[in-house]
Amino acid sequence: RNIVSDKGRDEFIRVSVEKENHEIIAYPILGKSSLISTLVKANGLLKCPIGFEGFTKGDVITVQLFS
Repeated sequence: RNIVSDKGRDEFIRVSVEKENHEIIAYPILGKSSLISTLVKANGLLKCPIGFEGFTKGDVITVQLFS
């Protein structure tokens, strides 16, 4: 799915990374940043830097996985 970012600040989107048909796919976990349930469901973070408008479905991205 597409992810829109606020261009005036760095944003970190919680994602769930899964392997499907020999591809690794990151799904955004949407919700308020204060919700602990979104953190529990996520296994990584996607950074949207300042000035960046977001990502389009199918973009190749870099995810920081939780260890």
